[in-house]
Amino acid sequence: MLKQRVLTALILAPLALWVVLFASHEVFAFVMMGVIAVAAHEWGMLCGLSGLRQTAFAITSLLLMLLAYSSGQMLDYQLLLLVVSATWAGLTLWLIVQRSELEPHQGVFYPGLLIGLALLFVAWFSVVQIHAIEAYGSHLVMALLLMIWIADTGAYFAGRQFGKHKLSPKVSPGKSWEGVIGGLIGVAVFGWFLTSHDYFKAVNPFFLSILSMLVAFISVGGDLFESRIKRQRGVKDSGKILPGHGGIYDRIDSVIAAAPVYLLGLTLIDGSAL
Repeated sequence: MLKQRVLTALILAPLALWVVLFASHEVFAFVMMGVIAVAAHEWGMLCGLSGLRQTAFAITSLLLMLLAYSSGQMLDYQLLLLVVSATWAGLTLWLIVQRSELEPHQGVFYPGLLIGLALLFVAWFSVVQIHAIEAYGSHLVMALLLMIWIADTGAYFAGRQFGKHKLSPKVSPGKSWEGVIGGLIGVAVFGWFLTSHDYFKAVNPFFLSILSMLVAFISVGGDLFESRIKRQRGVKDSGKILPGHGGIYDRIDSVIAAAPVYLLGLTLIDGSAL
C-alpha cells in the first residue's frame, strides 16, 4: 500500500504542478473540468447512484461546466459564490457540533446529489477564476494548495503531539482541536509571509493571516463533510482511481470547500478577481 501511495504521488505531483504553474489557462480550465467530472462520478456513488445513472450525473456536471465556460459568462456567479461560501461555513460548524449517531444511508440520497452538483460546480468556477487573474493566477492557485497542505501537515503533527480533545468524534475520530489549532497557526504564519509576493504587497499581513486561517478552517469542513457521507454509505474511499490514495474526491475534498472562500477573500483584496 505504501509503495502504491508513493508511486502515485511521484507521478501525479509533478503533473499537477505543471498544470497549475505552467499550462495555459485554457488547458488548466479543461483539466479541472475532467477532475471535477470524475469527482462528480464518485460523489454519485456516495449518494447511492450506480451504473448509467452514476455516469449521467458525472456527465451533467461536465456539461454545466462546459456551458458556463463556452458561454463566456464566467463573471455572473458572485451571489452563488457568496451563498456557497456561507453554506460551507455553516456546514463546517454543524459538523463540528454534531454529536448524534450517524444513520446509514439506504438508496439514493437525492438532496445530496443536488448539493454536490452545486458545490462541485462552484469549486471548479472558483479555481478557474483564480487561475485567470492576470499575471498572478497560477501563483494564487498554488498559494491555495499550500494553505491546505500546511494546515493538514500542521494538524497532523500537532494532533499527534498534543491531541486530546476530539473535533468531531462521530465523523472523524482522528481529528482533534489541538491538531486544528496547530494547522491554523502554521497557515497564519504562511499567510503573513505571503505579503512578500507582489500580488499581496499592499495587503495588511494581519488580514492575509486571517484569510489564510479561514480558508484552512473551511477546508476542514470539506474533509468532514466527505467523511460523514462515506461513513453513512459504509465505504472507506470515494473511488479507486488513484492507487493507494482512493478516489479523486478523497484528494480534493478540502479544495472543494476552501476555493470559494479563498476567491471571496481575493475579491476583497482586488475587485478584479471577479
